[in-house]
Amino acid sequence: MADINVEGLSLPGTVQQDLNQLCRDLESSLGDNLVSLILYGSLVHGEYTQDKSDANVIVVLNDVSIDALDEITKPYRNSQQGLRASLMVLTEDDLNRSTDVFPAKFLDIRDHHHVLTGKDVVSGMDISSEHVRLRLEQEIKNLLLRLRMFYLKRALATGGLQSILTHGISSFIHNLATLLRLKKGEAPEENRKVIEEAAEVMGLEAKPMLDALALKSGSSQLSGDALRGLYGEFLETVEKAAKVVDGME
Repeated sequence: MADINVEGLSLPGTVQQDLNQLCRDLESSLGDNLVSLILYGSLVHGEYTQDKSDANVIVVLNDVSIDALDEITKPYRNSQQGLRASLMVLTEDDLNRSTDVFPAKFLDIRDHHHVLTGKDVVSGMDISSEHVRLRLEQEIKNLLLRLRMFYLKRALATGGLQSILTHGISSFIHNLATLLRLKKGEAPEENRKVIEEAAEVMGLEAKPMLDALALKSGSSQLSGDALRGLYGEFLETVEKAAKVVDGME
């Protein structure tokens, strides 16, 4: 069997070797039932962290039966020793029938993926802009409600504001990048640039997002009133973004 296609990828450590082994094992186990193996997520975005990130792979089959899942089990189990593979198993029909319920996820995959072997079944996916907008509105408003709820819950237990900020900023930046693709057709790859461009295009305040990002990276430490102030500013920014996406056509 030929090695997987890794042209254009920058794979850290032993990831290339581990990915190659996973793909060989899947090809051997699945045979003609395998349509393609497609890499997406942090390894494609350049955000992979060894021992922390998953290697996200779509396994596209002609038929997803219980027997086919059994064939995947051993390669999947072996991959956990070094790669931490996360496998999405579906047929091409599953894929095309799921873009309406997972539009933002599959938009990101369509625009940022790498075919390791087999057929590229994602580049031609038809994804409705309105489906994406509605999903983003749901996700941003859900974040807004969680931020408000969590702030109330801290009255029952001290601490936790930093944790919710550092978790919230990652998903928020991802949503902003998708919003930029809806409005402009493209978005930057680097988090800081996404924030800066979203601030310019959507009229959001960049500082609370940049400060929350610095908190997440560990380059900044806040406590007490300063942390509470940032939480309030970030809350206002998410609320404004919710209004922006709600008003989009």
